[in-house]
Amino acid sequence: GFIQARDVKPGDMVYTFDGGCQEVEVVRHAVPRVTTLMHVPAGALGNDCDLELPADQMVALELDAVERLFGLPLVLVKLISLAGHKGIKALSPERLGRINIE
Repeated sequence: GFIQARDVKPGDMVYTFDGGCQEVEVVRHAVPRVTTLMHVPAGALGNDCDLELPADQMVALELDAVERLFGLPLVLVKLISLAGHKGIKALSPERLGRINIE
């Protein structure tokens, strides 16, 4: 099932988009820093509920236009580049820790 990223530990198995089920090797917790957050309304990117994500978060777009333009099933873009699309907007910066899972 689903768990919070902060609860993932080395040895856990996680499902990845492009590699199936993979074993987590390393989990790194970065020092919190001031980061601009983005508000993503429910449904804006196929999400079920409102989200607040870092502006530099990479998000996958799976659209017919992507297939037509690039011949790919999806593309990754920084969330900040979608500001103004379907109500996606910047919020005030907040102190935010990051978790990197490899």
